Amino acid sequence: MDECARKDFISNLPHGIIEIILTKLPIRDAVRTSVLSTEWRYRWATMTILVFDKNCVCVPHGSIFNEEKLFNFMLRCLFLHDGPINKFRLSTSCLDKYPDMDQCLLFLSRKHLKELVLKIDLLDPMLPAPSAIFSCQRLTSLTLCGFELKPPLTFRGFPCLKYLKLDYDIVTREVVEDLISGSPLLEKLKILNYEHLAFMVRAPNLKHLILDGNFKHIYVEHAPLLVDISIEIDTEVSEVPNLQKLQISAEAFGCAFFKPAGTGFWEKGCPTDFTMKHLKKVQISGVSNKKDMEFIKFVLGRSPVLKVMRVSHHDNSNDNMKN
Repeated sequence: MDECARKDFISNLPHGIIEIILTKLPIRDAVRTSVLSTEWRYRWATMTILVFDKNCVCVPHGSIFNEEKLFNFMLRCLFLHDGPINKFRLSTSCLDKYPDMDQCLLFLSRKHLKELVLKIDLLDPMLPAPSAIFSCQRLTSLTLCGFELKPPLTFRGFPCLKYLKLDYDIVTREVVEDLISGSPLLEKLKILNYEHLAFMVRAPNLKHLILDGNFKHIYVEHAPLLVDISIEIDTEVSEVPNLQKLQISAEAFGCAFFKPAGTGFWEKGCPTDFTMKHLKKVQISGVSNKKDMEFIKFVLGRSPVLKVMRVSHHDNSNDNMKN
């Protein structure tokens, strides 16, 4: 009985199982396992998933979170790490104080990094994204939040990238299009919380497109494998009372890959007496079902000075008007 109690079952587990256990812990606690025994001293140093956030630093009750402690802890972990790093995630608010971040990313690029998540609290003005991000050529997944994106002139894309998420970043049309076209294996693209952004999508392997924000123009020119589109538009009809011209395609409402909010979603947030008192011209294409007709009825009923409405039917003999 005593011998069984003293036996160390965990240390004898396969290395892969031990790593899974360690990655379930905050990295601060994973590092602390080094005090268990000499055998455990550097077990954490071969972890392939590293996550650094506020959980890495002890914050006494009533104290303010210390970003410098987080960054110094991260540096120590990276310099003691031994082996490949598949995923690296950093959430912080003071990246501008640490110019060594580029060196850290260069170090990670030599560790064959595959997944990178960098999130920074919203600052004004936003910080430029560390240029070393664009040196991580083995990335298969990239998430950036809260940066101004300006890739170096030498950047030619991410040849292995399959997942790209941009959230609350400052980015131009050219940069977005270069990121998309420079990632020939891209399968999933998420662009969130943008205002007045316009861009074109050319992505031969893209399967999922998720958009959330007030976009000026989005044109899918070439995406033959696209099977799923999710679009969240923050602007309610009542927020654009001075609208003079409206051009919209209703075809997406009936597509299998598009999940609309339901009949009447355009009335969300509209007072019963709301009118588009400046709307004079409307063009609606791809009309094919009852829901589309309800939208036309809504526009006609709320546009007292409307002069021209052009409506075109979805040209498909298999469609009908009973949906």
